[in-house]
Amino acid sequence: MEPDRAAQEALDALLDPVTSGIVSELEAGPRTLRQLCESSGLGAGEVESRLSPLCAGGLVAASGGGQDTSYSADASRIDEALSRSGHFDGAIDMVTKMDSFLN
Repeated sequence: MEPDRAAQEALDALLDPVTSGIVSELEAGPRTLRQLCESSGLGAGEVESRLSPLCAGGLVAASGGGQDTSYSADASRIDEALSRSGHFDGAIDMVTKMDSFLN
């Protein structure tokens, strides 16, 4: 995949409300696929599909395999990607609102 296309797909995924909720969890620390499925109510394939463009864009890292795959977010790279896109303020507002619903 082309670098610009990968970056755009990662940004699009990051701006999705469901995916940003998953990423918000990852910013608190690494989570397994099993944990993400339980907290989001999504199936493993859906969680993996939502995180795939973020992994390809270098914003999320995955290690291991199966339900024990561990995901972690690179908060500085996420902030940098959002800042460059011009969507940073909107994304912060969205994540803040989602966090208030979760807590």
